[in-house]
Amino acid sequence: SGGAAERLWAFIADTLKGDGHELPLKYLKSVAIKRGALFLFDGLDECGTPAQCEQVLKAIEALELSLGGKNSKSRFLRTVRPNAWKGDPVAAKGEYALAGLTEAQVDHFVERWYCAADQHGWDLRADPAVLVADLRQASRRPELRELAANPLLLTLMVALHTVDRLPDARADLYKEAVTLLLMRWDDKDEHGAGASLRRLLDLPHFRVESLLPALAEVAFKTHEAGDEAVHEDRLRQGFETLFADAGDTLRRAQTVVDYIVERTGLLSWDGSAPPRRFEFPHRSFREYLAACHLTRQPDMASRCIALTRGEAKDWAAWELVLILAARLAGPERGTMLAQALVESPASPAAWTEADWLRARLAGLQLQEIGAKAVRAE
Repeated sequence: SGGAAERLWAFIADTLKGDGHELPLKYLKSVAIKRGALFLFDGLDECGTPAQCEQVLKAIEALELSLGGKNSKSRFLRTVRPNAWKGDPVAAKGEYALAGLTEAQVDHFVERWYCAADQHGWDLRADPAVLVADLRQASRRPELRELAANPLLLTLMVALHTVDRLPDARADLYKEAVTLLLMRWDDKDEHGAGASLRRLLDLPHFRVESLLPALAEVAFKTHEAGDEAVHEDRLRQGFETLFADAGDTLRRAQTVVDYIVERTGLLSWDGSAPPRRFEFPHRSFREYLAACHLTRQPDMASRCIALTRGEAKDWAAWELVLILAARLAGPERGTMLAQALVESPASPAAWTEADWLRARLAGLQLQEIGAKAVRAE
């Protein structure tokens, strides 16, 4: 354990040296022992394989013990994504779950982002103050308020906003966010986005975008089954058809699963034992992808109507999916879908509660499509 602690000390010293702070290791240890220091280890679940993460964790524990353990003057803060933490945090053990960002914190993040962008000389599309005010207003939209409270999703929103104004339509925002998650964080060299995945698959012409239909189908089946998590077997099987002609199907499908979970942030492991279960950063991402799958079906209208049969409580979970599907289908198909939902052989006086709820849903679909687009149809 002493050796592990020394290796961690060496890493800390090398990191400081790389940042232009060349401090003797003996001095650093002296400060930590005599006066105390704050050690922050961020993102322990991102250290590589489970074995590598465990190795880093043991090194941190060895470092804590070498400085006196519970009697140490130093303090240690370790962070990990919620979905990678096994079990609920226990406050008595010093384990806490971070709350979502408040509106004030969101505003501060946005202000500091554009302040930094301005200081670094980015070619911004408008004055930083104007961009800050626009994004602050957008983050308070009902459909975006909950997303903005999540640091990862807020970062996505700001990154998208830096390039262009956030889309007014939720479906368009989800489309850009999913694309950004799948492609922006990937290694980019002269071969462009997706290069590292192509190397892993040994398929030089593979396109990251080709993952979306399979991912959308998996999201639909997960939603249809009423599961909150995406099962690894279902996810892997969803990608197997992509490599039916290329061969080595199982390995390549598993490679894609690992790539999405470990590299993109679009799915996170919930800490479950194999076969693993994964979660989207927000439920609405699953609903958006399920809507994408619906709109690709030639019998979309009949399938959407079938989802609203029976008791309203049984199809309430499909409301956002059907609203987004109408928008994704385009003005013509989306308007026809909304009209089909309110077609009933009985007069309105004889409508059931489910009939009226379908009419309400149709109205929400038309609202999502947009009045101008609907009038054009």
